[in-house]
Amino acid sequence: MTIINNNLMGVHAAEYTLLPFEYTITTNEDNFDFTIDGIFYSLLKFTNNTSSLDITGFIIESEGHYLTIYNSANSTQNIVLKYDDVNSSADNRIKPISGVDITLTPGEKTILLYLDGKWR
Repeated sequence: MTIINNNLMGVHAAEYTLLPFEYTITTNEDNFDFTIDGIFYSLLKFTNNTSSLDITGFIIESEGHYLTIYNSANSTQNIVLKYDDVNSSADNRIKPISGVDITLTPGEKTILLYLDGKWR
């Protein structure tokens, strides 16, 4: 199921999907692109990861987007969202208020909001 979200300023219209985008990670990811055919997925479900992997950033379109990241209980390894890592472009980096990496063990999730030029 999809919904259409129109920015109140009338500047940006994007199509969002409520279904998860399932992804199996095999290598560390920099500037991770989670759009397919122009559709922005707001829920990323990582499954069957066989080794602990790092994500340094997510490609973003504009302010105010949110992203739920879920490390499936079927995974056997952690996913680490790296804090302000230089391997991703400055606008794509993850910079939570905590000031440290976010580690997602199997079955854990987190929600990020893109605000002030960073994922928070």
